[in-house]
Amino acid sequence: MITHLLNHGTKPTDVQQLADHSSLATTMKYFNTRKASQDAATSNLPEL
Repeated sequence: MITHLLNHGTKPTDVQQLADHSSLATTMKYFNTRKASQDAATSNLPEL
């Protein structure tokens, strides 16, 4: 759930509160930057 929310644009601080993490760094460990980059790149492709 955390990864999904972060990868779909939910503010990290909102996710942190939802997950009840005391540290934002803990929440950000779930953020998949590779997936986010891939989504951004493929959104520029025409539908095949």
